[in-house]
Amino acid sequence: MNAPNRFGKVSELRVATEFRDGKTIMAERFFTAPFKIMLPLYEWKFEGTEVMQMLQLMASPGIMAGDTQKFSFDIREGSVCEYCTQAYEKVHKMNGGVGHRTVDINVEKNSFFYFHPKPIIPFKDSAVQNDINITLEDDSAKFIYEEILCCGRVAFGESFDYRFFNNSVNVRKAGKLIFRDNVQFRPDEFDMAGLGMYEGYTHLANQIFFNVKKSDEWVAEVIKILKNEPEMDGGVTRLGTGDVVVRFFGMSGDPMEKMLARIQKLKDEF
Repeated sequence: MNAPNRFGKVSELRVATEFRDGKTIMAERFFTAPFKIMLPLYEWKFEGTEVMQMLQLMASPGIMAGDTQKFSFDIREGSVCEYCTQAYEKVHKMNGGVGHRTVDINVEKNSFFYFHPKPIIPFKDSAVQNDINITLEDDSAKFIYEEILCCGRVAFGESFDYRFFNNSVNVRKAGKLIFRDNVQFRPDEFDMAGLGMYEGYTHLANQIFFNVKKSDEWVAEVIKILKNEPEMDGGVTRLGTGDVVVRFFGMSGDPMEKMLARIQKLKDEF
């Protein structure tokens, strides 16, 4: 049985964006404890248009047993924006409970959304169910998804000591399912550090480009960059839709975040 929600109700965060007068703005912004969304920044451009950066703050130590969180992002036509978080996400020890999070993202035509929260750290005896549902209106709805999944608090000797970590990512375009990644990490059933899992590494990074065209030369360059990093190992997969998935292992979150940023900024000019 799940532990009761510590906040007594569902914790919510909802943002809707619009493109007005040559600039992306937050048309709607709503949040409940422990979340908060800062006023946006505009510090870089995507394909010549300023990106509205939204930073999420969290006034709690992390996900607790029984927590239920719901996120909703409505990226309306023409919007160009980025979502990021303040700090690493901690999933605390749970005495039989489970933390739940649902993220719903809708990206309308001629828009761009870059979703990259900080790495998530599951503590010993924790359990989390994370469901992410993305809807892309058509081929002009551009989306980059990022995540880094840690094995636990390595410095405390907590590698794969969590009860389970379930992470489901579903992407639909024009109503058709084009991508599904259903992660079921259960250390009591699998050798998480062994072959076919983390293979001796402590962190796993995923970076997926939807409707953001990447040439074969770009893919080859990313593979080359990863091979030249002694503490990382990974590769690149092109989906049947032409979209690109970058996936690699590492030993620390900070250099992997820098690698994701380097790959995201790599220009496709070869």
